[in-house]
Amino acid sequence: MAANLKSLTPVLIVDAVEPCAAFWMKKLGFNKPSEVPGDDGKLVFAILQKDGVEIMYQTKASVIAESPDQA
Repeated sequence: MAANLKSLTPVLIVDAVEPCAAFWMKKLGFNKPSEVPGDDGKLVFAILQKDGVEIMYQTKASVIAESPDQA
């Protein structure tokens, strides 16, 4: 039986969320409905959306903090 995908949301792991989010928002018109700041105030996670497309960014440091075996 084949699965029918209705949506796909990639989580892209990056060193810093802010420059990536800024590019998608300023150059491509995406909005940022959700974000998670870290203890230092810098974003560790953000969701970007536009016209049914959704992309998530998470910092490598926060992935490692959540799951050290992912290092």
